[in-house]
Amino acid sequence: MPPSVRAPAQTLAVKLAASLPSEKIVIPLIFITDGVNRSLAVGAIKGGTGDVITMPPLPEALHKSIAQALERDTCVRQEEAQRGKITARLIQLTPCER
Repeated sequence: MPPSVRAPAQTLAVKLAASLPSEKIVIPLIFITDGVNRSLAVGAIKGGTGDVITMPPLPEALHKSIAQALERDTCVRQEEAQRGKITARLIQLTPCER
């Protein structure tokens, strides 16, 4: 595909990734693309994408990227669970205890 056709799809993917947190959707993302321009990569990372890998991905790089994304996701989910527990306990406090 010529770059002029690919670019809109890449831009759309970055916009979609950036919109997920505002919709309270938190999932690990890795962009695999056949051509990365710096502004796309920076936009993707700022939008919450864990990594941007160029095609063809080296198996070691892909494995490392997936492992890092899953580790970050685990940390985020643990923090959210802890916040939920704290919030539940705060709700149970009486006005005087707060």
